[in-house]
Amino acid sequence: MRRNRGAVVAGSLVAATLVLATGVSIVFAVLADQQRERAEGEWERAERLLVERDAALADEQERSEQLQIVADFQAEQLGSVDAAAMGLGLRERIVADFVDRLERDGIAPDEAVRLGDELDASLARVDFTGLALCLARGACVQPGG
Repeated sequence: MRRNRGAVVAGSLVAATLVLATGVSIVFAVLADQQRERAEGEWERAERLLVERDAALADEQERSEQLQIVADFQAEQLGSVDAAAMGLGLRERIVADFVDRLERDGIAPDEAVRLGDELDASLARVDFTGLALCLARGACVQPGG
């Protein structure tokens, strides 16, 4: 062995290097496999999030389309309302109902008409066109609303 000591040491070093290199390669292979699994997990999560986002966007689009249908319908309904005529009709109806009620309560027809005219004169200050629009929109919850 003394004669071949250099060769034995060199062979031992080569063998040790091969064992060490194999160990390092195994460690790197394990780390690479872990990284691959982590990347695949993140990829699957990203795909899931994209599917969820697409579903949420589709739901939002559907809600938006439904709201647009409702808004268009309401605009069409309000657009066909003649607020001035509706307000005038409302005022006339109030006065006519008042006169009818007076007559049913036994007030003479001439007196009931005179009182109706007074009511009509008093109601002239009321914005029945605005009231009609408010009623058409369904927004007459409080005075001035």
